[in-house]
Amino acid sequence: IFQPLKNQPNLKKIQLKYHLPQKFILYVGDINWNKNLIALTHTCLNLKIPLVVIGKKAIDNDYDLHHIENQSLKTFQSLAYKNAPLIITPGFVPTKDLVSIYNLATIYVHPSIAEGFGLPVLEAFASGCPVITSQTTSLGEIAGQAAKLINPLSQNDLSKAISNLYQNQSLRQKYSQLGLKQAQKF
Repeated sequence: IFQPLKNQPNLKKIQLKYHLPQKFILYVGDINWNKNLIALTHTCLNLKIPLVVIGKKAIDNDYDLHHIENQSLKTFQSLAYKNAPLIITPGFVPTKDLVSIYNLATIYVHPSIAEGFGLPVLEAFASGCPVITSQTTSLGEIAGQAAKLINPLSQNDLSKAISNLYQNQSLRQKYSQLGLKQAQKF
């Protein structure tokens, strides 16, 4: 189901349904310390680039605010609330809509510090969305040369990668094509 989509009217419907901007960074998944979403959020805010975070946890309000494992979620939700125009949190979206959102995204960013596999990276590849991800853990191995690899502990590395790729359409096209080929290996 994850593939490049050409039906522009359907993509436009999804863009309007979820109030997505013309260009944006996409993140899909949980909000735990290891996902490094706080660094991604701060980077997008500093660069004034819209960030769309897909996943039910992004809008969840039924959790222990004081539990140590929920501090990244608490911090993210606070940042999203204070910066609503730049941080968009649709929550859970059906898979069919998610395929369209990957197609609409300018870049998919998965800057995890620790990761078991990283399925959203492959979903983005299969959808033709250029990817920035961590060079560490399983992500560098999964992505190979098909993504812009970064040190997830370096805010500067993340910022430079996003800024360069966001502004360079030919580089995004290159990573899109490489990602489509990489996805076929899985």
